[in-house]
Parts: sequence; C-alpha cells; structure tokens
Amino acid sequence: MDDKVRKNNIDWDFWLLMPHVKIWQAVALSIDIDPKKMTGRMTSKGPQFYSKSFRTIKEQNDFDRRCELLIARVLNTNDIRIVFISNVSIDSEIYLNSFVDWVLSVEWNIPQELRIIATAKEKISILEKSYSSNKI
Repeated sequence: MDDKVRKNNIDWDFWLLMPHVKIWQAVALSIDIDPKKMTGRMTSKGPQFYSKSFRTIKEQNDFDRRCELLIARVLNTNDIRIVFISNVSIDSEIYLNSFVDWVLSVEWNIPQELRIIATAKEKISILEKSYSSNKI
C-alpha cells in the first residue's frame, strides 16, 4: 500500500478554508482521505482513482457509493448549494459548508475536523442573534 495514503495527514487548515470543492474532493474528505494525495487517470467520465488511493477495498467502495449518492443529490435536488455543474458530474463544484450540513443531516460518519465547519457556522449564528437582540 502507498505510504503517503497511510499517513494521510490531511491539511485541514487548507481544506477548511476552501469555500467550494469538487464532488470527489468532498467525498474524499468525508472518508478522511486527502484529495491531494489521491492518484488516478482522467477518463471521459472524470477521474478514475487507483486502488492505492484507498486504505481498503471497503473504503474504495464507500468512496464510490458516496460519490454516486452525492452526484444524484446535487443533480436532482436543492439539498446542497452548487457552484457549478460540470459536464463530468464528479467534477462539479459544491460549497463545502453546504455539503457538511447535508452529510450531518443524513448521518454519514465523517471526520471530526470536517464537523468543525458546522460547529463554526452554529457559533456565528448564535453570535449574530445575540448581536441583533442587543441593538437599540
């Protein structure tokens, strides 16, 4: 197995500041894989990732399944805010905070670091409400 995938070391400081990401990047983050460390080849259907990008076959299957579900949600509902739809669906871009909100609503297991986005949003909302109620 590829050592750089094993160590993982996602640069959460980088990813948590990204306002939007590609669908496959969001899914990779949701299963605790650094999108920058995934390898594959480009096809007419978008990137096809090599098995060495994943720790286990189950993780690869989870990635594929989550991508399929997320693409269906993005293309057929208004559950997730979209930046743009690509002709290669997996390369479509979505807002990361909207993705996290949706993931939590469907109770996917995600890394704690990714949950920070929702927690920060809740704190901002509480502060905004507090500020507006203290206005004269």
